[in-house]
Amino acid sequence: MTRPIRVLVLSLALSFFLSSTTSAFAQFEGLDLSSKKKKKNGAASKTKKGKKGKVKEEEEKGELPPTPPETGSAATSPAAGAAGAKTEGAKPPEGGAGGLGLDLSGDSGAAAKPPAKGKGDKAAPTMSFDAVDVSGKTADRQKLDAALADFKGDNYEKAALGAWELMQDPKMVELHQDKLKYALANKAAEVKFTDLLDKVEKAVVEAQKLSAQVLKDLSGGKTVNVGEHTKTQQDFRGIQRDARDAVTNKGAINQIKFLDEIRKPGLDPKKVELPSAAIKKIEAKLDALETQVDALGEALGQAIEKQAAIAAAGPLADEARKLLEEFKASHKRIKSLSGDGKKLLATAKKTNQTIRASKVSDTSKFLEVIHKLHLVSQKYEEDVLKEAYRGRDAKGELQMKLSAMTKKEGFDIAMNQPFRDWRAAIFDVVRLCTLPGGAAKDEIDDALDYVISFGGTSASQGESQAKRIAEERSALGKKYGSTGA
Repeated sequence: MTRPIRVLVLSLALSFFLSSTTSAFAQFEGLDLSSKKKKKNGAASKTKKGKKGKVKEEEEKGELPPTPPETGSAATSPAAGAAGAKTEGAKPPEGGAGGLGLDLSGDSGAAAKPPAKGKGDKAAPTMSFDAVDVSGKTADRQKLDAALADFKGDNYEKAALGAWELMQDPKMVELHQDKLKYALANKAAEVKFTDLLDKVEKAVVEAQKLSAQVLKDLSGGKTVNVGEHTKTQQDFRGIQRDARDAVTNKGAINQIKFLDEIRKPGLDPKKVELPSAAIKKIEAKLDALETQVDALGEALGQAIEKQAAIAAAGPLADEARKLLEEFKASHKRIKSLSGDGKKLLATAKKTNQTIRASKVSDTSKFLEVIHKLHLVSQKYEEDVLKEAYRGRDAKGELQMKLSAMTKKEGFDIAMNQPFRDWRAAIFDVVRLCTLPGGAAKDEIDDALDYVISFGGTSASQGESQAKRIAEERSALGKKYGSTGA
């Protein structure tokens, strides 16, 4: 009851103001009449314009009923219109007449607002479905967009009804469940990489401390526990490998695809949101981690060189020392390849970035470049694994010699320990080389995935090449028994 009475009172007030004289309007508006050059008709026209702007603004706020059309008024006569035009100038004020947002130009374009309806008229809907772009969308998505549009248009009752209808739809329930599953997967991925970042930061500090301690013990004539420190170093190498994978798109996806929140519900790991902030921090600390772990490897190498000596005398001891030198030489050759691995990774990363930034439509050129890069990667990895095979595989040349020597009389634990230490050192430099090699392969695969995303012939050619690459990598790994990573 309160609202109709309020509307009636405001309607009477409006009628009173409309029946007032022009001077009353001027007094109400606080119009400055001190100007002597303004024409009477122009002033009257301008005054009425200002009043109509305020009335219109109040109508739009719902405080007044609509103004009835005026007939015979000076504000609607051609003369008054002309005078108003001269007084106001050719250019309309910014924001509509009088700055009130009221357009009096008579424009009936799409941008013009329709006048508010009276109490007896039917109220126009705030938002219609015709105003919603539903092209290319599913029916469920159309309903969701329509409900959202009603909400943004302050049509809360209609929006609530639409939302309730969607909530009862089993398909929408399933959609919300999928969103919840991916939200949990996103959180799990964030925890995964945040934890990795913490491990990276700790490994940098701990590797630096351990390296300094090994060098201090060596200079002080103390015996370094190479076996124990080598295990710690390999833990650092594992963190280094995970960090290196995390900074490539393919490597990051491989790290999260086995998380329970992704694997058990059968989610697509490629659709999971990767925590870019944590990954960027990992990438920023990766060089420091590699520097400190490599420094630890150098310190342990010095300890092995100093401590891993065969003190015994005799023909068997001489034979053992000769074989030990071969292990040392193998270690040196593998280590020398690490620089090539870093160059390969830099080239692969740059190639991937160039392909993704290129606007060339001929993807066959991309496939050609990717194939050449793959061949270089294969050659590098084979050089590393071939040499590592000699000293670490049971069928390798150096390892077969050592196995035969251990069966000879007089070969004891003390004589065997230097070989254990140097084999551990070889394992570390193999990882030193294969870590950048593995990251380079991730960059190659990522570039290939980009070409496949073009679809059509590019996709079929890219998938065919990806299959060949996978087969060649597998064959190389089987040939030497391990990828070395």
